[in-house]
Amino acid sequence: MPETKRTLLFSTYSDSGAITPWQAGNSTPTYPSGYTQGGDPARINSGRYGKFSGTGNSVLLDNTVLTGNIIASEAQLTTIGSDSMGLCICSPVGTGYQILINSTNIRVFAMTTFVLGAQVGASIAFVPASNHFARFERNNTTGAMTIYTGVDMSSLVSRGSVTQANGNADWRAGIFARNSGNIASLISAFTPAQTIVSINGGNPITADQTTVSSVTTGFTDLPTSITCALAGITCSSIGGTTNAPTFVKSQRVNGSPWPLNGSTATFTYVNGSESASGTQVIQKEAGDVVYTFSGVITDDPASIGYWLTQDGFTVEGGEHSYTPYGNLVLTADGGGTVTDAGTFTSWFRPATGTGAGNVYAYTWVVSEAGIQPASGLTSSGLTSSGLTRVGLTSSGL
Repeated sequence: MPETKRTLLFSTYSDSGAITPWQAGNSTPTYPSGYTQGGDPARINSGRYGKFSGTGNSVLLDNTVLTGNIIASEAQLTTIGSDSMGLCICSPVGTGYQILINSTNIRVFAMTTFVLGAQVGASIAFVPASNHFARFERNNTTGAMTIYTGVDMSSLVSRGSVTQANGNADWRAGIFARNSGNIASLISAFTPAQTIVSINGGNPITADQTTVSSVTTGFTDLPTSITCALAGITCSSIGGTTNAPTFVKSQRVNGSPWPLNGSTATFTYVNGSESASGTQVIQKEAGDVVYTFSGVITDDPASIGYWLTQDGFTVEGGEHSYTPYGNLVLTADGGGTVTDAGTFTSWFRPATGTGAGNVYAYTWVVSEAGIQPASGLTSSGLTSSGLTRVGLTSSGL
């Protein structure tokens, strides 16, 4: 994803629509909103109008939090002389790293509370041309810090790098100038953090759904993995485009885990060091009816609860999802009403006991003999013809 950048020019600066020139007499410049000066005082000297100048180690930070794996500070350099100028990436209190650029070489130094510390790595035997541009980039995964320079921002060339671990959780971009060193601009550059904008268009994902679409931001390529925190749901066959990925959701499997209807699933998308999580509801198939068994009849062969009990399940409190036909209506006690013969399928999810949290598939046949388990149970068919004993009426059968 393209970087987000914010630029401060020291000839004129723009922030929230206000443009104010820095005058030559401003010995203690006023900075626009969103910037903080640290270290030694800065100044604008006569003859250096439009430049950020230092007195010792003068640092100016952009208060924008740098997010993402690749972060950077950029600037336009001025006349390269014996006094240093350069870039820094550090915490809001000035702990991090500085790149010092002068007429001798380029060096990386540690910085603590805006005070220059020990040099990190070897000096880089390169001197940029005056008025060229520079970029100090850090990879937060590897710790690699690279300095680029060039005649403009579109033609930057790597001049060297060092690797240094750092525990900062909050990074800011900045520039600095020492003594007569001065600099013309500050640009903070970062890749926005990855986010999940929507999953399945913001709509619940149904149990029988296969392909799920999503919209993300900040990823540089398709996720290499998408996982779901709910047992029973896996994601495979990732496709689509970088920030509009799709995946294939697993289906219910007899005797395997599956979430309750209406559960909120957390999906995590990962591409290397990039990651983001989002949520979406998992719900029943369109047209299905879901209820929780309560006060269920388990001792009557005309009751669905009886046959589920025969399979060794604790029926009370379990979730039952079925696909009705005609005017079939089942009730929480295992009874119901119907006027036409037919078949229907259902999934039972015990809440406790054997198989708790798993789902079990059944096919039922409704006839003059009552509700008969066509498949799913190990027991034989119904022996009672008294459908009305559990609330079922056989009229019309």
